[in-house]
Amino acid sequence: MNFNNKYFKNVIIFLIFVALVVFVFIVDKNVSKDNIISKGISTVVNPISGFFRNIGSSLREKMGGLSDEEIKDIDELNLKVKKLEEENRKLREVVIRSEALQNEYDMIKSSNFELIAADITSLNNNSWYDVFTINRGLKDGVEMGDSVVMSGDNTSDALEGLVGRVTGVYSDYSEITAITDDTVRVSIRTLRSGDGGILSGMKSGELKAYMFDQNSDVIVGDEIITSGLGGVIKKDIFVGEVSKVETDDTEMKKLVYIKPGVDFKHLRRVYVVK
Repeated sequence: MNFNNKYFKNVIIFLIFVALVVFVFIVDKNVSKDNIISKGISTVVNPISGFFRNIGSSLREKMGGLSDEEIKDIDELNLKVKKLEEENRKLREVVIRSEALQNEYDMIKSSNFELIAADITSLNNNSWYDVFTINRGLKDGVEMGDSVVMSGDNTSDALEGLVGRVTGVYSDYSEITAITDDTVRVSIRTLRSGDGGILSGMKSGELKAYMFDQNSDVIVGDEIITSGLGGVIKKDIFVGEVSKVETDDTEMKKLVYIKPGVDFKHLRRVYVVK
């Protein structure tokens, strides 16, 4: 191996090490609950870590003839990269949890409703939160038919997002049926035009609904809230945002698909509305 080739490899190894040190310093220095960190981790960290993860193998393939000491240095760098990737994953989880807790705090502080906090203790099926049990019941003030909400997911200005309603209540626990269940019917209206309709379960991760009037003024992006008709669910609770509109000429009705205002896949706690 000539001097220039060896010098070049040593420079590459040194630069990788310096970059790793700087990277760790930046991550440790700036971790917070801000969205900037979340975006930075996903858009900047992953490409960098991928580059570092492959650099060792690239050097071996393209340069050849590395000494045992140089190979050891590269292997150590690869181990550090794997450790950093695991730390990045944990940081992303912390940021997501922090944002969810902040949304929940804002809801509790500013809601116009009286709220009873409840933890989800069990699911009545293994795949979805269609029907589940909470650890609050009659002794806590929960009543049959009460609306159930959770903090929104930052897609709108709404504080609460509709989860479902109490369909079974006992001394110290209650059963909740979510609006994702096909048997649930909830009266809704568009916030923009006021045109009404009925929720009718979920399909492929989106809520389904049909409008009362085939000529209803509803468009993609419209925010949907509860209308309160029938007294089943309290009015003016955020349901979600229209993602698709279809006209069913056969049944003479307009169908809408709604992105839920609540993340039903990650519910851990809910609030009963009084």
